Amino acid sequence: CTPVKPQKQNDLADDEADKDLDIRRARLLRQLKDHDKTVEFDNMLRMIGLEDRFDQFEKVTDGIFMSLVEQLPVFSSDKLVANSSRPSFKNAAAGAFDYSIAQSGESALVSLTKNLLSELKRIINTAANNNTPLKEFMDFSPRYRVVDHQKTKVAQSLHKPDLAFYFQKEWTIGFKVIGLVLEAKIDPTLSQIPDDTLGQLADYGNALWMAQPTRTFAPVLYLHGPYLELILFYRSGWYRVDLGNICLLSHTTDQTDLDDIHSRFQQLMFLTNLPLESFGHFCGVSELVTELFFAPRLISDASVAGDTVLNTAGTASLANSVCVEILSPMTLPISIYGRVGYLYHVVYSGKRAVLKMAWSPANRTPEGAVYDLLHRHHIKHVPKVYNRGILIENLDGYRLEYLVIEDCGQTIDAYLKSLSVGLDHGQVVRSVVEQVTECLASARAIGVLHRDISTGNIAVKDGVTSVIDWEYAKITDDSVDGASEIAELWGFSPKDVEYGFNDALTGTVAFMSIS
Repeated sequence: CTPVKPQKQNDLADDEADKDLDIRRARLLRQLKDHDKTVEFDNMLRMIGLEDRFDQFEKVTDGIFMSLVEQLPVFSSDKLVANSSRPSFKNAAAGAFDYSIAQSGESALVSLTKNLLSELKRIINTAANNNTPLKEFMDFSPRYRVVDHQKTKVAQSLHKPDLAFYFQKEWTIGFKVIGLVLEAKIDPTLSQIPDDTLGQLADYGNALWMAQPTRTFAPVLYLHGPYLELILFYRSGWYRVDLGNICLLSHTTDQTDLDDIHSRFQQLMFLTNLPLESFGHFCGVSELVTELFFAPRLISDASVAGDTVLNTAGTASLANSVCVEILSPMTLPISIYGRVGYLYHVVYSGKRAVLKMAWSPANRTPEGAVYDLLHRHHIKHVPKVYNRGILIENLDGYRLEYLVIEDCGQTIDAYLKSLSVGLDHGQVVRSVVEQVTECLASARAIGVLHRDISTGNIAVKDGVTSVIDWEYAKITDDSVDGASEIAELWGFSPKDVEYGFNDALTGTVAFMSIS
């Protein structure tokens, strides 16, 4: 059994749909079950296209951390103790690494990590003064502010990660400006992460996904005993990347042991000094999000050790660059696994509109392609699309798509509740049903099935009804006029698209799907 520091229910995120800590963690664990992969650090770098960059970083930081490595304490019997074989280095860091009195517990691990990060940053900044390539690398660093949250909650949340890495000075807005978090446990077990701990780590990953719509994955550092791991929560599952031990494991060490730890420090400093758009985001997020500027592109994928590679060079574009002014977010439930969508009220080209960014399985038809086909055939009661495109074609099996569409008003249930007393609700409902039926029948006539009809996907504005959210639509006839042309434009083959019937992805019962 892994020792876990006491943590009350209100120490973690307050989810309106699921306030019970145990229920939420159990849900996260169910979502992540059987979706984990263990990868080597080098393979992880290839996955995100940073292998060459790390090779350069290794060269320009060769040996610079060795004096610090030699000062490290030994992790022995769940305690941090001074290294008896190197007494000359015991107090070399002005007391920061003085373990002449043994220190134990998770707080000791957190304290060691904070001291290490501070000293590593000091060393690398000093070295950069006389090292032009290193200085150029550090010029693009997010310059994280590391904050201890063992006893204080992250602002605007109920989370208490041991350490949070803030990329903004305005850290009072919480997870919106956190790059990654670290959680420490005293148990040095190397194999399986205990369920309680994984649920906690997943909760942090979920908080990052909820607060930051520009994410490609959510990174969480997990320190168990002397061993550090990087956990990456993707839409398709989660990866475990072993970063190795960050302190000594024995009083008797040789140069190989010290060299190994030095390599771990290079890995850690590389990851924590990468620009945000290179590590966990698809664009730069150094400013608070008031505008989003898209340069959409199709990104070709390749296979390395069975994993998808993000080719940041890109290939083609479905739309011209687009800028939207963010007005306000529209609250949606955000899950740590699988499909997820973000909605915003925005201004686009002087018009109020809705921005939708959605991660969905790459083997599904892009929603924008469905809209293209519907509009080509002049199907009524479908939102106007002002701009659309693909930002990431395939990242570990998921596509990131965006749409700027007409604001179609309230959902039908909210609209009916807002109607004045005395108004003929029956007539309103008849009008809505007629418009929805016309839309779905016309769409079916050209071989398009919506497959996710619900009150949340029918909107009304000024008496006009629109059927929205066509992301689960099925094109049943790829010979219909324009289908092959649109498929070519969006870069998919209709024959390769996979459809489920009443599957967990749609969440819609069979009689609603009209399929």
